[in-house]
Amino acid sequence: MALGMTRLNAINICLRAVGESPVSSEDSQHPYVIAAKNVIADKNRDIQSKGWFYNTQKDITLPRDLNHFVYIPNNTLAIDTNDVLGAITVRGDRLYDMYRHTFEFEAGVILDLVEELNFEELPYVAAKYIAYSAAEEMQSSYEVEQLKVQILQQKLQEARIDMNKLQRRNSNSNSLANSQSQKLLSAQAMSANGLNPNIIGG
Repeated sequence: MALGMTRLNAINICLRAVGESPVSSEDSQHPYVIAAKNVIADKNRDIQSKGWFYNTQKDITLPRDLNHFVYIPNNTLAIDTNDVLGAITVRGDRLYDMYRHTFEFEAGVILDLVEELNFEELPYVAAKYIAYSAAEEMQSSYEVEQLKVQILQQKLQEARIDMNKLQRRNSNSNSLANSQSQKLLSAQAMSANGLNPNIIGG
């Protein structure tokens, strides 16, 4: 069973928000369906670009090619080299060294990568937040009765709260996992030297 939300579900959320009947296929050529798909695609990219636990790859290495260029994946939304001076940036589909003024690198580059996932790859809570955000934008383009606006605002607020809770929960879990990993690595290193801080007398 799929754990996420289908794009058709999101389209119908948008349609209901503007007083339209739901559809059984996202291939419908109805103008409202086409508008909903476009808004969902824009919101999906915009919200994911902020970088969340589910679409951020930490400390990955992008290799250089035979020309010493480092290309980014096609679905890249943002990068962070954890360099406070911001020496490396993206130009086109390659990394660019702003200090040395070149596309050529001496080795692969380690960085954090924010990638755009397909809508149906998203966690349900994230997909719901994007769907209601898209529905709100749809409403702003059409004349909608105030009651529908208020109902959607409430649902969007709830979805935003759920998304932030999920983000915090996973961020805390990842931080704990990293902390535990560092402790284990430290313990292994100490043990290799005959000292283990996790053992009495170690």
